[in-house]
Amino acid sequence: MLKRILVSIVVILVITLIIFIGTSKPTARNYNVTVFDAKNNSSLIFDFDAQLDENYWNIIEDAYSSDQEFGYYLPKNIILHHNLLEINAFAETYKGRNYTTGLINTKGKFEFQYGRIIIKCKPAESSGLLSTIRLLPVDPTSSTTIDIIGIPGDDTNYAWTGIYSPDQTKTDSHAFPKNNSFAIYEFNWTIDQITLHIDNQLVYTSNVIPPKEKMYLNINLSVNQSDATIAPDSKFLIDYIFLTKQRTASQ
Repeated sequence: MLKRILVSIVVILVITLIIFIGTSKPTARNYNVTVFDAKNNSSLIFDFDAQLDENYWNIIEDAYSSDQEFGYYLPKNIILHHNLLEINAFAETYKGRNYTTGLINTKGKFEFQYGRIIIKCKPAESSGLLSTIRLLPVDPTSSTTIDIIGIPGDDTNYAWTGIYSPDQTKTDSHAFPKNNSFAIYEFNWTIDQITLHIDNQLVYTSNVIPPKEKMYLNINLSVNQSDATIAPDSKFLIDYIFLTKQRTASQ
């Protein structure tokens, strides 16, 4: 009888733990930041359980000159908390800007042509904010970009993905229903096409030939309105990132 009671208690505790995990922050991973292929530097996993690995990531301090940028990017706005990467935005004055926010990228540290990126993240929710994950060209003379996701923080009910080029015949974008919760975004870039899955559902297949140049990953929370209303808890949360280059015959 005592054994049955103990077993019942254990079962109840396990069920309670599963419910708690399912309704709180994303389930903890059982892997650490790992380089799968050190020789070719072809695949990386970041789960942000310790610190941002600056062997692969740049933490930007800058104010980009753009009519769509009203925030100053500061390293202090990038923090790791509860195994999550937080990109925070604040309504505060800094060097002529009325807002500060955060940006990280892999420029010069992890660049690739074709591959796969899987990111589990939750966008910031405040009017005037834009949570963005994109690929930018290594070549400074190129203006082609790939938006993996762009998610507005206001009550707009859509987000977008796509390829953007000065040559409009090479531009291809797509809007999809916005998800304000944690979701898994799987981006695949091959020589023939680009696809995006969200929580295992295909939402985008490119209709133009993808860029054929090397790119790097850029993740930021931009302030794109001069009158942005930023709540105290406005943050872009990233649970984990998996990046892998497409292997070639020589690798």
